Parts: sequence; C-alpha cells; structure tokens
Amino acid sequence: MSLYKDVASDYVQMVTVPEQLPNVLDRAIRTALTRRAPTALIIPSDVQELKYSPPAHEFKMVPSSLGFQRPGVEPARDGLQRAADVLNAGERVAMLIGCGARNAAREIVELADVLGAGVAKALLGKDVLSDELPFVTGAIGLLGTRPSYEMMRDCDTLLTIGSSFPYTQFLPPFGGARGVQIDIDPTLIGMRYPNEVNLVGDAAATARALLPLLQRKSDRSWRETIEQNVARWWETMAMEAEVAAKPINPMRLFADLSPKLPDNAIITADSGSSANWYARQLKFRDGIRGSLSGNLATMGPGVPYGIGGKFAHPDRPVIVFAGDGAMQMNGMAELITIAHYWKQWADPRLVVAVLHNNDLNQVTWEMRAMAGLRNSLSRKLFPTSTMPGLPTAWGWVRRR
Repeated sequence: MSLYKDVASDYVQMVTVPEQLPNVLDRAIRTALTRRAPTALIIPSDVQELKYSPPAHEFKMVPSSLGFQRPGVEPARDGLQRAADVLNAGERVAMLIGCGARNAAREIVELADVLGAGVAKALLGKDVLSDELPFVTGAIGLLGTRPSYEMMRDCDTLLTIGSSFPYTQFLPPFGGARGVQIDIDPTLIGMRYPNEVNLVGDAAATARALLPLLQRKSDRSWRETIEQNVARWWETMAMEAEVAAKPINPMRLFADLSPKLPDNAIITADSGSSANWYARQLKFRDGIRGSLSGNLATMGPGVPYGIGGKFAHPDRPVIVFAGDGAMQMNGMAELITIAHYWKQWADPRLVVAVLHNNDLNQVTWEMRAMAGLRNSLSRKLFPTSTMPGLPTAWGWVRRR
C-alpha cells in the first residue's frame, strides 16, 4: 500500500475479503469525486478468486447507496464585498486561472471584460479558456509566455481562480500587488500568495455573485497593452516555428497542427520538451481538452493519459505527444493496450506522435543551462529502427 500513498494519499485500501468490495469501492469513488484527488484499491489475486456474496443485514456487513447531491458553495456577502473593493481599486488587474475554473469559463470572460484584465493559465488550466481570445496570455511559469510574465510583473492586483500554482517567482512581487483568490478547497486557498481576501466557493457561483459588485474599468489602456503583447507573442511563436532545422524543427509540428485540430480533440503530452511545445505552441480552441502531469511532472504519462481520454470519451479523437525517452519508459508497453481496445472505440483515432531526438531533451537543456554541458547525455537512446515496425506488428494502421 505504501507504493500508492504519495499519489493516492486521500484513500488507498486493500480488499481482503470479497464482501468488502462494494463499500470500499463506493468510498473510493466518493472520495475521488469529493476531494478531487486520485484514490486506489488493491485487490490481491487470491481474493479475486474467492466467491462473492453481497452484504447482508448482519453484524459487520455494511451496504452502501448510489449517488449524492453536491452542495452549492458560495462565500458570504461581506467577503464578496471586500473582494470587490480590492478589485475595484485596482488599475492593472491580472487574472490567473487553473483547472478548478473549468466550470466557470463564461463567468471568467465576463470578469476579465469588466476588470479590463488579462488572463494567464496554469498548465493544467490550458483548456479552460480558448487561446484565441485576445486577452488570454497563455501559460505561466517556466513553460509560460512572455505576455504572462509581463502581466504579472506589471499588475497592481491579482485575481486567482481555481489554481494552486506554486511558483511564486512568476507571480507579482510581494507587496507589489493586492490579491484576491477564489477556490473551493479551503486547505489550499491563500497558500501561494499573500492575498488580502480568500473566498472559499465554487468558481462559477462565486464569480456570478461577485460580478454585480464590480465597477467596469473605463480606462482600457492596460487591457489594450495586454492584447498587443499577446498578438506579438503569437507572431513570435510563428516565426520561431519557421526556423529551419534538420531534420525538423519540433515547434513546426505543433504550430502546423494547431489550426488543424478537430474541435472535439483531446490532447495529452508527456513530461519533458513535449510539454514545452504543448504549453507554448498549441492554440486551444473552445471544446478542445488537454492534460499532462502538471503537478508531479511524472515521466511517461502521455500515452496512458491518451488511453484514459479514449475510455472516457470513445467518440473523440486523441493526440498524444511523447518524447522518445518517455516512449521507452512505458509508452511502448501501452501501445499493446491500445491494440487490444481500439476496435471498441466509436472513433478509433488515437495518434501517438513520438518526438524522436535520441536525447533526454529537457534534462539536457537544464544541464546545458546550469552546468555548461555541450553534448547530449543519451545519444542513440532509442534505435531509429524500433518504432516504425511496432504499430504494424500490433495491428495498428500506420501513416507516415
């Protein structure tokens, strides 16, 4: 069980008799939904062989029930007014959103308009708002954009919604901006920045309650500057993608794909340099979903995430970006999983794009920057002849 505790610490249990299973499984699902956290069940092979009987009305027999109604969570009126006072006083408001704001896209657009603000996105919140909106500055942090960096540097007020972004060096200087945060999790709110007002509540409900208390900014110069910076950033990204490289500039792959993405596509990326291009070069539109290992930066989740996307939405196309190092770790093994299940999916499209550069590229970059390393640590990491034959051998249709 200790193997899972660092990831599934909210609930991890081992089933020792079959009668435990309904209650333990139900509790695992409820914990995952309520706390928005991964949970784990361990069912030993010998227990799987035992005969099952449902819980009876007897001592130590515990049945469970189906479903629950989520509560509406909205802050008290005085907290909303204090937040509005801070935001109304600000002249240069910046917004930071994460995956916790996914149900509040419409409200966030309204807030940004009223406040004359730009919106930066934590990596796991990339699919919350369309990158085609002119005031969306894109990712923040090490894999972030210049407009996000400049907005955080120059703002005087920060409104954070549904994010626990931990890298404070990319947030406004302490004392340089007043802060308001909205989050449904009271254990995390206010833990990343010295906010003046912390509102515990559902992102959409709290934003709707806050909007009538806000005054529309008449001076739009801050917003106009942000939009100019965003337009210049996308022009720069397009030019970088056009830089010639042998055999190919990886940014070109991502830049050319963006306008061709299906409107209902699910995109996943592995950790490493593929996450860089995912964060900076892909322009998500409304309806496109995406994810990666945003908290732990785990190696190898790209293909498993893509498989999870297909099981959750078998009618949607999935595209996975994985480096050759990640493919070697567990991506190749998961191709067998895909070969086993793909015929069951309503839309069988699952594309795995392998960024094959014979290098642990992200590590090499860091070594070059911090230790002056000139050469790759891992030449010929992944034999060129290995990948092309695998899809055919496992029954995939391969296109090149």
